[in-house]
Amino acid sequence: GTDAFAYNKWTRLLAPHGLSLERLVQYHLGTQNGGRVMRRWADFLEGNGITIYTGTKSTDIIKIGDDPAQARFRIHTNNPDHPTITARYVILARGRHKEHEGAEAPERVWKSLGAEWVYGPADTGLRIEFDNRALLPMVEDGLYDVKIRPLRHCIPTGDKIRLFCGSPLGGSLYQEFLTQRGIKRVIVNGVSDPSMYGTKPANFAVLETIQLKSPYVDPVK
Repeated sequence: GTDAFAYNKWTRLLAPHGLSLERLVQYHLGTQNGGRVMRRWADFLEGNGITIYTGTKSTDIIKIGDDPAQARFRIHTNNPDHPTITARYVILARGRHKEHEGAEAPERVWKSLGAEWVYGPADTGLRIEFDNRALLPMVEDGLYDVKIRPLRHCIPTGDKIRLFCGSPLGGSLYQEFLTQRGIKRVIVNGVSDPSMYGTKPANFAVLETIQLKSPYVDPVK
């Protein structure tokens, strides 16, 4: 989206339809390169003294002091080699395990630590498949994974909606099956692989940004 001619051309073509094209710098990773990039990230972190524990689940976090110069938290894990880890600071994030509990598990930890929290925005939406020839003219102009938004005046509610994570030359839809709070779910993601170009329908996600007022538990509701 950085080529001025292509950007201006498609901005003009999209405007009559109530759409705007974001201009940004992008680097296309592709599914086939994901593992290589993550390996480089891990090597960089480990080379700078960071220890990574894989297959390790934190079972509890306990506050053990108020002195910021010392370890203030004790993390209990299911790792027999490292059953406890002490730390001055902890960044808590929900995992992607297939049996995860959504936002409820970290919320229990926040409350037990007496921490304050604010519910922020989240993106929710649909992934759509269509004939890959529809986006080919944009790809030929150097616009691969376009970020298109409806013009604000075209949305009566003022909601933020955009295209995201596109596979314009054809790609497969990856389905991830998980069980959440006893309910089976299917999460759909797009996979962009050069070996599939032209053999599969194109796909992209249409996302809406919503402001959460309670924990994110059920992705359908």
